[in-house]
Amino acid sequence: MIVIEGPDGAGKTTLIQDIKAVFGLEPEPRAVSHDAEPLVDLVEWVEQELRRGQGWRLYDRFALISAPNYCMLPDPTFQGLMLDQFWLKMMWHRFRAMDPLVICCLPPKHVVWQNVMGSEDNLVVREHIHEIWCHYHSMAAMMNWLVWDYTQPSNRGIMMNNIQHFQYVVQERENRMNAHG
Repeated sequence: MIVIEGPDGAGKTTLIQDIKAVFGLEPEPRAVSHDAEPLVDLVEWVEQELRRGQGWRLYDRFALISAPNYCMLPDPTFQGLMLDQFWLKMMWHRFRAMDPLVICCLPPKHVVWQNVMGSEDNLVVREHIHEIWCHYHSMAAMMNWLVWDYTQPSNRGIMMNNIQHFQYVVQERENRMNAHG
């Protein structure tokens, strides 16, 4: 499981396109629209995706991560059972146990701000983009995620090598499970 996270305007789409081109990996369907509207029941979606277990899948955000980072929006997706501490801890435990590769797209805050202000696609987050960026910045540090800054082109090769290594690890894990299975 590869999860691409980060605030709007941070380069997620570009990185996903690169991963798709290099590895032929199609992103899973999104759970939340570009306008921050849920496309599915998010609690049910998180539980279903975690039941699928580890695998060679690509996500353009994962609601367990992104919903809390956007909780300040007028109609937040971080609601319902997601606000239950027991459920949230249990889902985070399951998520971390899968040992996913999380890549947080996080160019400098002023770059994200310029991208969001220059795009009509980001109207819903404009007022809160500094706060959203700070949430992701802190979370990436606390969770020790890989960080992608598209403004540093030399990082592309390193990131692709990290993903290739992750692909190898996932394949080896699947081979071991099949051999014992």
